[in-house]
Amino acid sequence: MAVARSLLIVEDDSEWCGIYARAAARQGMRTVKVANDFAAAATLIDEMQFAMAFIDIGLDVADDRNIDGLRVMDKIRSVEDETSIVVITGRSGDDVLPITRDALMRYHAHNILGKPEITPDHIEEAITSGIETFEKKNSLRAAPAHTVLGGDVESWKWDDQMMSGTGIQGGVQSLYRFLDRLTAEFLPLIPASPGAAVTKDEATGVMYGTYWSRAIGAAVVICFAGRAQAESHIEPAKSGPRLLQAHDVGATLSEITANGVSGAVFALNGARRDNFGA
Repeated sequence: MAVARSLLIVEDDSEWCGIYARAAARQGMRTVKVANDFAAAATLIDEMQFAMAFIDIGLDVADDRNIDGLRVMDKIRSVEDETSIVVITGRSGDDVLPITRDALMRYHAHNILGKPEITPDHIEEAITSGIETFEKKNSLRAAPAHTVLGGDVESWKWDDQMMSGTGIQGGVQSLYRFLDRLTAEFLPLIPASPGAAVTKDEATGVMYGTYWSRAIGAAVVICFAGRAQAESHIEPAKSGPRLLQAHDVGATLSEITANGVSGAVFALNGARRDNFGA
């Protein structure tokens, strides 16, 4: 799961950003994003789901009262992400206890670290335990791929459309396993419009849908078909640049063949997060 190796750093001090990023690299994190203020953090959270977040409570060195870090935590929980939040504070004084209590109680922070006492070992331990916690929580809530790709279409109707359209062998459970394997690295997915489902391109017989992948923070096209249709209409797109004469695609991000069906996930060029449903 790609998202399990992603880290958000929300910190206005570049030296501390470097410390967290270097620890993340040692721990094998694939993706590290940095935001210096609430607005930048909110944009990144809309684009991606993060396994971990190091969030400094104060994001303005000129304002001792700034607690925008709490607003970032609120943003993460408002989109229902299970991100393991590590609260960072360099504060001292009477406000520390209520602020950290807020982080623990309201935003379910995974850990709290005080800057004066932080060591590289503390950071790496927080990353290791945070990833484990995220994976456990996220696995309990993750929707199966077929329920996401089916959108608001009645499940029995969508299953029948996909089964008859692809001719997949082995029944509906084979279809579900195929879709899980094809899309696992890209969940959660946001469709182009709320409730939209993967549908059949009548001209080619290819099943396709466009999505924003919050696992990788980019737009993708998911497509699959019986082998004959796939060879004719999906395979050529691997050398680009058009898929189904309608989509400007880039790299092939995933591809599998099983039970008489072939599928691929392509990067969708030119699309932005705001092109997709909320």
